[in-house]
Amino acid sequence: MNYYKNALQVLEMKINSPKPISHVGLTLRESRIRQHQTLEFVSDKICTPATLSKIELGMIHPSPKILQNLLKRLTLDSIPDIKKSPHHDWLSSFRLVLDQGNLHYLESIYQISSEPYPYQTVLKQFVINLTLSHLNQIHLTYEYLLNFQPYMSLEECLLFYHFVGVYHLKLKNLILTIKYYRLAFKLSQHLKLENSLLSLHLAQYYFNFNHSIQAIHHLNDALQGFSSRYLMKYTLECELLLCEDYIKNHVYTKVPPLMFKLYHQLKLDDPFHYLNRLLNLMGDYYFKIKEYNQAERYYKKALFSESTAPSSLMKLLHLYYQSAQSTKQVSLIQKVKLNKDLPQEIIYLIKYYEFLTHDPYGDLFRIFLLKEAIPVAIQSADFHQYERYATALINLYLEKGKYKMAFQTQDKLSKYHESLLLS
Repeated sequence: MNYYKNALQVLEMKINSPKPISHVGLTLRESRIRQHQTLEFVSDKICTPATLSKIELGMIHPSPKILQNLLKRLTLDSIPDIKKSPHHDWLSSFRLVLDQGNLHYLESIYQISSEPYPYQTVLKQFVINLTLSHLNQIHLTYEYLLNFQPYMSLEECLLFYHFVGVYHLKLKNLILTIKYYRLAFKLSQHLKLENSLLSLHLAQYYFNFNHSIQAIHHLNDALQGFSSRYLMKYTLECELLLCEDYIKNHVYTKVPPLMFKLYHQLKLDDPFHYLNRLLNLMGDYYFKIKEYNQAERYYKKALFSESTAPSSLMKLLHLYYQSAQSTKQVSLIQKVKLNKDLPQEIIYLIKYYEFLTHDPYGDLFRIFLLKEAIPVAIQSADFHQYERYATALINLYLEKGKYKMAFQTQDKLSKYHESLLLS
């Protein structure tokens, strides 16, 4: 089933033909889904499955006899009374907690249920689990929530589609990620709701694929929203991303003021563990302006943090290769190889730089790129690594005079890039 097309249909129906929620229908569906029963089983000898579906969706009202039989089939005594509005404003306080980025508090409210309907509690748990990267059973939660889209308010749909995008990002399904992000963004515009966290996620996505104009547009919206409410975690996240954009796009005059402001701030207090990420950015800045000793200094500082070790190792290897410091490169590779639990990305990167140093145009390098490095980079949705390996393959083909192969490789890279931006 195409869940994305279904989401579009549900949203179109909600916007063009809004209907009040059916408390009876929602209660029946919630009970049926919780018991893992089909429409056919529950409706057997009571009504048709199509009729039950319409009752659940509030399209028709059941007769007292049919309702009584359905309740009996689902072992329900009656339809429970809901004193609060089913779409009372539970989202505002929850969104505030999300925007604060307080992960410990998110964990503490996980089991607290103050929502009128079970699906709303499950939606809250779905968002919390994705934010905390607790991915066990997340697929079952997602499939459960798909059944309750017709009952969600537009504001709840906005939250759901936003984090369905996050869900697909965790699964490395980048095309569905951007589709759901854009769907949520269009809905936020329709509702005229500021959504700083969604803007930040869109900025991060576009930035990862070198679409700087789109990234900066969303990043400015996010930064304005977070800083105006003094939300420190995501304000810092936005400023780090802005610093990274300046470095990538050679806006070097703007880098030092922002970079050193963040450095002095995070040296004093780093509650969200951003300092090592900043140290890597400082290394990137000095690498770009060819102050290699300074770049090496900051990369090595960042290397002390386990959470950024793979990133820092990659950057150091690249620095040593580009600055022709082959002795340091070989020494670093030998030290890294002593670790038997290396991430796959580091293993491939070490092989890549060894080939570049000793046999940059050989058949073994070509086979490694085609059969190992590029497929794994695509599978892991690592565009930057794919771009790195594809560029090396293009250079190899050009050196051997295989211009058609070089063009085909470049064409595949360009089409992959476009598919992640234009979907």
